[in-house]
This record gives sequence, C-alpha cells and structure tokens, in this order.
Amino acid sequence: MRQLRGLPEGTKDTQLLSGPAKLTKGLGIDLAFNEVTFASDHLRLFLPAGEKPIKIGMSGRIGITKAADLKLR
Repeated sequence: MRQLRGLPEGTKDTQLLSGPAKLTKGLGIDLAFNEVTFASDHLRLFLPAGEKPIKIGMSGRIGITKAADLKLR
C-alpha cells in the first residue's frame, strides 16, 4: 500500500487509507474499475481467516442531486 501510494516506510498506518481516494489508490483500484460492482468477478473482497461474513447492503446516495437514485453507497 505504501508503494501504491508512493509513501515512505515511516508513514503511520493510520495515514495509509484515511479517505476514499487514499483507500482506492492503496488497494490499486483505478478508473478501470468504474461501474464494476462487488457482485462482479472483476472485484472480490476476502475476509481474513476465521472471520464470519457480514451482509453488505446498498442504498441510494445522499447529499447529491446527480444520479441520486442509483444504489452506489
């Protein structure tokens, strides 16, 4: 993640992924993933060993006017 973000080794872990842009850059998610959903085969998330799955929900976007009806949150 430090390499993907271009950060030196001494950077605090709390600064690696603090915010949506830092998160996507740190995970290597770029514009090629636009319109890819978590339900697709192109993007998969895995739980650490021993963790139980949780239900992920979708809802409409809030605080915006453009495409507010799309379930992108």
